Amino acid sequence: MRRRAGDVPLTEFVARPGERLVDHLSYVARTARSFAEPLGGDIARVAYLVGALHDLGKYSAQFQEHVRGRGVRCSQHAPISALATFRVVRRELGGAGDADLLALLAAEAVRSHHGKLEGLRPLHE
Repeated sequence: MRRRAGDVPLTEFVARPGERLVDHLSYVARTARSFAEPLGGDIARVAYLVGALHDLGKYSAQFQEHVRGRGVRCSQHAPISALATFRVVRRELGGAGDADLLALLAAEAVRSHHGKLEGLRPLHE
């Protein structure tokens, strides 16, 4: 019997062959925070969240089949990861100050993390 993604502990999911997803997310979160710490509190906090959530979309049965080479074509994990990032960053910042802007920028960084960061162009054209 096949288990659904929600029934499998996060520790069994992989970011890529040979690397557990939980380890990858933790490493990227800590590294992002360390780079952002000189910029101050909210920025460092947002950087940590971006790192922790950037591959959250890989926590799906379909992506796990894909990454294990089982013939499933499903590599688009960034959109759901970006949506989760927007919601978490916005909630964590509590609507204070530039919370909406920081949440939007964080989500766009996640959405674009395997390509070009060009999603904000229509906002100012």
